[in-house]
Amino acid sequence: MRDDMAVCLELRRVNNMINRKVIGSQNIKYVDELTGATSWIIGYLVHHSGEDVFQRDIEREFSIRRSTVSKCLTFMEQKGLLVRESVNHDARLKKLVLTERAKELNELIVKDMQKIEAEITEGLTEEELAAFFAVIKKIKDNLSKDNVHS
Repeated sequence: MRDDMAVCLELRRVNNMINRKVIGSQNIKYVDELTGATSWIIGYLVHHSGEDVFQRDIEREFSIRRSTVSKCLTFMEQKGLLVRESVNHDARLKKLVLTERAKELNELIVKDMQKIEAEITEGLTEEELAAFFAVIKKIKDNLSKDNVHS
């Protein structure tokens, strides 16, 4: 018989372990501007370069609250990693644009993330990875449902 909170607890443990790996990774730990969150956001913005990306896109992509994203983006602005620029079609919207410094740091981030990804997936078969992603998708879908179970 399993503990009702076993899945939640294991997901939390794995998340914490990954965060420790990211924060302690070879390049990231030596760069004051980088935290786990800023690294993920820089990677996302690099991946979506050429597109207008807004704060709400970051909130949605990483499933984090507006206030948390706002603090992180403000930190990144203060560290010279991004600027918020107005868009022509709506003056209220500010697109997120990486600075050259952030783009340079992304190269370090990519090297670290590739190493961490390889470590995480070591010994896993393609079938195991496919099953993992299928289960994670179901969990995310369950958590995204609007109805609340009591």
